Amino acid sequence: MGEIVQSVHQELLQTLGRVEGLNAQHRGDVLTLNQVGGGQTSYRITYSRVMSREKAALAIADSNRAGSDQLIVTRKLGASAISELRAAGMSWVELSTGSVRLVGRGLLIDVVRPNPYRGGAPRESVRVRLRGRSGWIAETLLVWPAGRTIKLPELAAEAGVSAGLASRVLKRLADLGVVEVRGAGPHRTWVHVDRGGLLDLWAGEESVEPVTSVGVYLWSRTPRELLTKLVRIGEGDVLWALGGAAAANLHEPLLTVDPTPEVWIQSSFPAESIARQLGGSVVDQGANLHLQQSYQDYPLRHSIEATEVEGLRVVSPARAYVEAATGSGRAADVAQRLRKKVVDARG
Repeated sequence: MGEIVQSVHQELLQTLGRVEGLNAQHRGDVLTLNQVGGGQTSYRITYSRVMSREKAALAIADSNRAGSDQLIVTRKLGASAISELRAAGMSWVELSTGSVRLVGRGLLIDVVRPNPYRGGAPRESVRVRLRGRSGWIAETLLVWPAGRTIKLPELAAEAGVSAGLASRVLKRLADLGVVEVRGAGPHRTWVHVDRGGLLDLWAGEESVEPVTSVGVYLWSRTPRELLTKLVRIGEGDVLWALGGAAAANLHEPLLTVDPTPEVWIQSSFPAESIARQLGGSVVDQGANLHLQQSYQDYPLRHSIEATEVEGLRVVSPARAYVEAATGSGRAADVAQRLRKKVVDARG
């Protein structure tokens, strides 16, 4: 066993040791669980530092081919991967949180633990979580096409952050195996090796909740006509972009009816004045449009013009996925359709 594998096995045994009623042992890459009162289950261990939806699908297929119980051990388990693994009856351990799901003959353990680092992490690790300005870096990397060489000055400039912050984020992503370092010193570059993992990391850490959200009723004969009226926002030199499931559905159409628009508008402009500019009314109930604002206008940096409606702006495909994936109703379906486009982006 290599040093890294040995350390992972030690963390795995420590994590399982906190689950009452289990005695865990391993030999090589086979883990054996002895239950108090009888019963024994063995698993073949598969380790990935970040387990994305795409890697989960590969692990499920590998387990089906092998015909043996498999235990996924990971430091970060994406929310989209969890649904895949649950549906397939897979077992996993997430080392960063201590969450454990074990499925086997006569065995079902499902322990979800809060992140032990929340509120107590070293300042450095908190500073590079993928939200806010650090989230801009993740979004920039996902906006860039797959295969593009990542150079620190270019990344910092396009993300609108300092080179120091970009360097710290890249170091963390390299440690997690999401990007790979090439070269050294001033000529060092990075390349993507797991875009799905980066997308899940960002989706799990970015805060997509608006600081303010104002409900508006704007009369329109159809949902698509409502979208055409939104272009009036830009007439007042206001930065804005359609977000959420409506943006995801424009990037990768799935729904026959456009979802209720959620529009990010520049935080320096009162949402009520934008509503009046559109000819709408602020309402407590019956809104068919939501005007949202965010601290430092994080969602707007990589917004682009939509091709479906002239003058309509939308958030980037990557951000649309992150926002829609946490939405209700059909939003999650739209997000998963868009996900492949983001992960496989070729420019």
